[in-house]
Amino acid sequence: MCLSGGATALGQALGSISPGMAADIVILDIDRHVLVDKNSLVASLVLAEHGESVDTVIVNGEVVVADGSSTRVDEAEATRRSLALQERIHTGLPERQAVYDRYVDVLTAVHEHAMGLQTPVERAGDHHARIRDRLKGSVHRSAA
Repeated sequence: MCLSGGATALGQALGSISPGMAADIVILDIDRHVLVDKNSLVASLVLAEHGESVDTVIVNGEVVVADGSSTRVDEAEATRRSLALQERIHTGLPERQAVYDRYVDVLTAVHEHAMGLQTPVERAGDHHARIRDRLKGSVHRSAA
């Protein structure tokens, strides 16, 4: 009731699962969810759910997760590409680290110097007041 009442107040076609309504729904497999609070499923979901028990996700009528797997993304291909990227990143890492190690003292000194500098904070109101003052000054100068 609170969902449909809120949707009505906002003038939105949502708040219930019925034909013509915009709806997103997540269906969980309770056998894969670890209950941390047997008296409150909501607390258990907030505190302990990390996605392991997600079985189905429907977004605006489209099933985007079925049987725990994405229907939009080739997960095996994404994993393969991720592992290839990880391999590429780690290839030559010791050599790159040796180059970085030569400059660590200089980079540390630059960082510490930069962190010690006063950074001016300009508030929007201050900025607008200065622009207004400049404009007033230019008007007065042009009128003179």
